[in-house]
Amino acid sequence: MSKKNKRLVLISMLLALMPMLVFAGGGQGEAAAETSSNFNATGLPILNEPVTFRVGIIDHWNMPDMNEKQMFKDWREKTNVVFDLIQMSGQEANTKVPLMYSTDDLPDAFINIGASNNNDYGAQELNIPLEDYIAQYAPNVVRVLEEMPVAKKWATATDGHMYHLPYINLANDSRVVYASFIRQQWLESLGMDIPTDLDEFYDLLVAFKTKDPNGNGKADEIPFSVRWQDGISGIRDWFQPFGTTSAFMGAVKIRGGEVFATTLEPGYKDAVKYLHRLYAEELMDPEVFTYEQTSVNELLSPKLNALKKA
Repeated sequence: MSKKNKRLVLISMLLALMPMLVFAGGGQGEAAAETSSNFNATGLPILNEPVTFRVGIIDHWNMPDMNEKQMFKDWREKTNVVFDLIQMSGQEANTKVPLMYSTDDLPDAFINIGASNNNDYGAQELNIPLEDYIAQYAPNVVRVLEEMPVAKKWATATDGHMYHLPYINLANDSRVVYASFIRQQWLESLGMDIPTDLDEFYDLLVAFKTKDPNGNGKADEIPFSVRWQDGISGIRDWFQPFGTTSAFMGAVKIRGGEVFATTLEPGYKDAVKYLHRLYAEELMDPEVFTYEQTSVNELLSPKLNALKKA
């Protein structure tokens, strides 16, 4: 199968499945690419015989080998599109992705490298515009973009092309969907209850810092730690009590049909002030801005294993 045909197959497959997707390979993709006898433009399987595609995927979740995830196995079985996933952490991607572009050692596509990167490389003709492929092979995407033109606008680069699929979240901005944890042994050792508001939480952290809750005879505890950049269970959690959300998934949002900038909301500023106070008073882990998930796992795994055995 020619490189052009492989690209067409991958685009037609992933347009229907993946948000924040960008196709690399240079040049401008033709709207009516050549097809081969192995490719089915509609229906399943997409390919009559399996073909493997290299796809770079940015892993912000410290996942095990994504090639072993069931959804990729299911897609492989139903479509005959085989993924060879090149998995890298967000920090690794900062060096590996530019190196891939500069050395022309590109995969067939990237997932989750970020809209700004997509558009920057697209302006250099290193990414493939998707709008013609969307029109031809992705009727569901077409429908959604027609229903939500603002999503299409945000996903369109300044040169008028779409180099990635937008991520659309219609959930209520202020819903609480994440969780934080307090060590029960420390609460019991200090005779304290679980805090019910931010002032009580602050007082609890002060107690953790000054009253030796682990009983080792030294006030050496780190009261509060979190991964700053973690959009799943990290610092984003701590914007919710102030009636707003962090800018981790984008600073511009829609509420009640109106577009607003999260970072300009009073609650956002109050959240930053509160978190700054915790950091300034050494109630927050001093390494909070530099932790990678692997470091967190190394720190927590022995303690979690000990708790399981207890």
